[in-house]
Amino acid sequence: MDTDYGMRDAEVITEEALRHREWYGVDGCFLDQTTAGATACRPRGAWCVRCAGRASPVVINPGCTPPPATCGSRT
Repeated sequence: MDTDYGMRDAEVITEEALRHREWYGVDGCFLDQTTAGATACRPRGAWCVRCAGRASPVVINPGCTPPPATCGSRT
């Protein structure tokens, strides 16, 4: 789901993700154009839990290498 670097409404992104899960049977969440800073973790996490479920894989694409401590990433 395109987040437009955090500018898109979380409810719209959630609706899109749920629709994709229903249509394609996906079990994860891909968030494109996310922000790279650590302050973005909470909104991304909330979207992913609502979109894909707690135990589902989540992939983010901030368009750059995020700081190592961002959301527990392992770079």
